[in-house]
Amino acid sequence: MNEALSNILLDGAWETITGRRFVMKRIAMLALCAICTGFVTHAAVWVVDQGGGGDFLTIQEAIDAAVTGDEVIVNLGTYTENLNYLGKDLWIHSAEGPGTTILDGSEGSPGCGSCVVFQSGESAEAILEGFTLTRGTGIAVTERGVRTMAGGGAACLGSSPTLRACLFADNSANLGGGVFLNGASPCIVNCEFLHNIAVSLGGAVYGSADPTTLLLDGCLFESNIAGWGGGAIHQDPPDGNIHDCVFRNNCANTGGALSFSSYGECPEITDCIFQSNQALDSHGGAIRLHETSATIERSLFFDNFAALDGGGLFAIDGSWPTITNCTFAFNTAWRCGGNIAVLSYSSISVANCIISNALDGGGIYCELASTVFTCTDAWDNAGGNYIGVGDPTGTAGNISADPLFCDPANEDFTLQYCSPCAPFSQPNPECDLIGACPIGCGGTPVIASSWGAIKAMFRE
Repeated sequence: MNEALSNILLDGAWETITGRRFVMKRIAMLALCAICTGFVTHAAVWVVDQGGGGDFLTIQEAIDAAVTGDEVIVNLGTYTENLNYLGKDLWIHSAEGPGTTILDGSEGSPGCGSCVVFQSGESAEAILEGFTLTRGTGIAVTERGVRTMAGGGAACLGSSPTLRACLFADNSANLGGGVFLNGASPCIVNCEFLHNIAVSLGGAVYGSADPTTLLLDGCLFESNIAGWGGGAIHQDPPDGNIHDCVFRNNCANTGGALSFSSYGECPEITDCIFQSNQALDSHGGAIRLHETSATIERSLFFDNFAALDGGGLFAIDGSWPTITNCTFAFNTAWRCGGNIAVLSYSSISVANCIISNALDGGGIYCELASTVFTCTDAWDNAGGNYIGVGDPTGTAGNISADPLFCDPANEDFTLQYCSPCAPFSQPNPECDLIGACPIGCGGTPVIASSWGAIKAMFRE
């Protein structure tokens, strides 16, 4: 990933359109996750050390002895255990981070192979921080009437813990190779999910049963696999906030990175990067929506692939995505909608987006769908810019022009100073920024003020 672009996207260094709904939901998320960065007064501090230099030799022994509010510090080492928080809101954290503190779940008894289980009403004050969770195989659950294994790394049932600064790697299960959620609303912050596998749904994370709210902030999902849907995440019904995350090289039959299905709340996806995800046999190289809404803002989609429809985004059967200030570029679908496909009585609203350079399948494909396009640049998509819908170019601020990315060959999708999508440089300056990324080359920033507001202007 181009370092400058990564910093811009992941640090949230630009602001475009921030709707009231996003602001309120983001505030709610931060309130729920306040424990993730706050300080907690603990009744006692326990130390786990395999060499005998602490209070306990194993983490579960510490959990058994501790009471809600206690802090458990785990010294470096590989702990071959399958933890259960037992309904206690404990802060369990490593002394030196996930690189040297490993929770290996490989020796769990049949049906009890998750690295850690939360199933007794634990709250956000039940914290697991700074571990690598690996080789977990899940616990036995009944999901939609079927007995199966779920949550290789962590299983959250009727509980809403905080998972912070953890690495979930090489875990596996039928549902949720990394994490399984059922009636849970965990706060997952600054975690990495690498090489987790789900035989069916949710290579890294699977969420089901109302109310399950997925709250993700600052996470990386890379090279996770699902045999059916949601290489990184599958949620049914969907709800939650996915912010400041990177999805790279995940794959599934459908929904290479994300798969949302069934009517529920509107998941919000903001300030994210979707790169090189694959739907190997079906739809939605990066995201698949089925009978659901989604709000997607300030996110970048590139080099994603779908074997059928919707290389970047696929929406079907009454889905209604709202997409604002996003960039879709160099995505591919072998059938329809190299960047976006919308089918079967779905509706889509696209504003201030770049949809360009689809390698196959066209830019936007619509069939039996309603569409609204404003201030959008659709350009140079193989197979046509708009398929199955009237071309709105020349109306409502929509254009068709080379967006002039700074260096797309090196994954830099910031804009040249003279880009038609750059604020104040475009044919329709009232549109402000088009796309996910700001000006990144070709000019010198000059600070100017207008009615007390400071804006970045550029000149040669």
